[in-house]
Amino acid sequence: MIGSPIRFLCDENVQKAVADFLRHRGHEVIMSRDVLAAGAPDQMLAVLGRFESLVIITHDNDFKKYRQMLPDHLRNRFTTGAGRIWLDVPYTRTLVRIQEEIRQIEFAYAECVTENRPLIMTIQKGGTKLTRS
Repeated sequence: MIGSPIRFLCDENVQKAVADFLRHRGHEVIMSRDVLAAGAPDQMLAVLGRFESLVIITHDNDFKKYRQMLPDHLRNRFTTGAGRIWLDVPYTRTLVRIQEEIRQIEFAYAECVTENRPLIMTIQKGGTKLTRS
């Protein structure tokens, strides 16, 4: 693991194996189904992530517009450590792609914390994409 442990919040559509892998790497992982009702609105997940400085991991492409999911008065006040990772890969490839990109995730997170900005990342079939916010 590079730097400090990351605090992740896995959406209900993320495999438990992903959470297990991240925990094994020394990160804190919260499963949304353990803290929110099933089918909780994405905006609720975004607000929880922001207030608790969690990086949300999801397959849901609604999170591409993560900042817009937050109420207006919170959009420009991200907490360092908050953000999202959108898994733009087939569900069956999720664990493999996380394993392949874990060092990039950890490095990017450490950089974001240093620069006091959220981690906004997309994991795709052939690599990762970071969005500056």
